[in-house]
Amino acid sequence: MMQNPRYKTLASGNLQLQNLHPEDAAIFQCFAKNEAGEIQTQTYLDMSNLAPNFTRPPRDTAVTDGLSATFVCDVIGAPKPAIVWKKGEQILASGTLQVSRFHLFDNGELRISPVSSQDAGKYTCFSENSVGSVNGSASLTVWCKKTTAV
Repeated sequence: MMQNPRYKTLASGNLQLQNLHPEDAAIFQCFAKNEAGEIQTQTYLDMSNLAPNFTRPPRDTAVTDGLSATFVCDVIGAPKPAIVWKKGEQILASGTLQVSRFHLFDNGELRISPVSSQDAGKYTCFSENSVGSVNGSASLTVWCKKTTAV
């Protein structure tokens, strides 16, 4: 009996896996039994070629000037996809490049710290491996700090 809702046994006896993830790589066993006897077989599901896909795409965010902003770019794929963050045509962060105030974390998140008003705009996460690519965008709104007159 399978516990994963993405796994389904079809009437034909075939196993159907939906929305594959790299962690689905495993040895699968099949047991069949009738009046004549029983048989067992197994196969290995290799997840070495899976195009990038978002588990959590970038989302619009708003932050006050001077604070930090974080964009999510949670991607799965095999081999592990490379992540590049851009604003317009400017590369802000990748595996080999990081512009000051822009930090790319291992999980694909981009942190901007501290945020200034010129950081407002559209940011795009590009993810690519040898099988394919995916990209997603989100906007940053920057609120100005309210100052009081003395």
